[in-house]
Amino acid sequence: MTTLFAEIGKPLAEYTPPQPSLALDPVQVLLRLVALTLVTLLICGGVIWWARRAGRVRAAAGNAAGRLKLDGQIPLDGRSTLHVIRVDGHPVVVTTDATGLRSIVTLAERFEAALEEVDERAAGFTPADPEPETQTAGVNPAARPDGAVTS
Repeated sequence: MTTLFAEIGKPLAEYTPPQPSLALDPVQVLLRLVALTLVTLLICGGVIWWARRAGRVRAAAGNAAGRLKLDGQIPLDGRSTLHVIRVDGHPVVVTTDATGLRSIVTLAERFEAALEEVDERAAGFTPADPEPETQTAGVNPAARPDGAVTS
């Protein structure tokens, strides 16, 4: 440490600037940049993989009693999703968006029965032939409710 401070006390005439380092080869600099960028991206990918895996394990461990079950999810748009889950056997609808949880709605059991009934009806449904359009006598189809006639 005394050599460091010994340089401070010298007069300016005796000062010799440090020697510049050798010029770096641009190819070596570019290769080093690419290599370090790839190493950084690999580390980031590993952290993301580990975080997702740890999150799944933690979520599975929290549901050991089987109290929560995901029945389905529907993306509403790019940022919103509707999730149907069961909590202790009761259906619950949860909506989320980019900001997080938006709403939680508990469904009644009769709603579930109504959905099953609609599914049963839809399974046996066959569309009938559409009825031909008929014009009632004395009614102009181009007439508007306010009495004006359009052409």
